[in-house]
Amino acid sequence: MVEAEEAVELFETAQPGQPVVEQVLKRAGDGWFPPFDRGSGCCTTVDDAEVHPAELCFWGFTRD
Repeated sequence: MVEAEEAVELFETAQPGQPVVEQVLKRAGDGWFPPFDRGSGCCTTVDDAEVHPAELCFWGFTRD
């Protein structure tokens, strides 16, 4: 799970909403976004319009 400090670094907010997460993850293949190793992944909560956790977002790389 991405911690609040990491979320701010990655998403520029500790409580990213769906539009922010989608925009940032589109750039994930550019090599600047963790995880950097094959066979690893990350996740964060995605907040709704009222800034309540509404869903989880997972991303990463397969080992193969």
